[in-house]
Amino acid sequence: MPKRKRDSDEETTAEESDASSVSDRKPKKRPTKTSASKGKAKAPAEGKTKAPAPSAAEEKEINGVKYKVSPEGESYVELGGKLRKRLTIREFRGATLIDIREFYEDKSSGEMKPGKKGISLSVDEWRDLLRTSEAMNILVEGP
Repeated sequence: MPKRKRDSDEETTAEESDASSVSDRKPKKRPTKTSASKGKAKAPAEGKTKAPAPSAAEEKEINGVKYKVSPEGESYVELGGKLRKRLTIREFRGATLIDIREFYEDKSSGEMKPGKKGISLSVDEWRDLLRTSEAMNILVEGP
């Protein structure tokens, strides 16, 4: 139901007064950094320091296939190519995973880090993939 206008010219309708009160309100200001804190870097939390760059991975070989073991204990094979793909065996929440993923070089530290593109397979999924590998090779080469 529309609001009724009052007889006096000085008074406004309820809708107009609500609109004007909203526009009269000032937005809340967010706290800003003071000029003294702008140039300062945050100190690390107690007990937490920046980790040193990881040492080089240890190279090993099984059945003619070269692989590396990272300082974290993860075994991986570099699949080569321009996109720097790796096949890594890792533990996550108590489960062994086979991870096939693209890596990129972190510009600030120079170390290789995992990218978004990739897939993690459980051991059962990995075995299923290997079971189909012979048939897939035939399909890739053509019947």
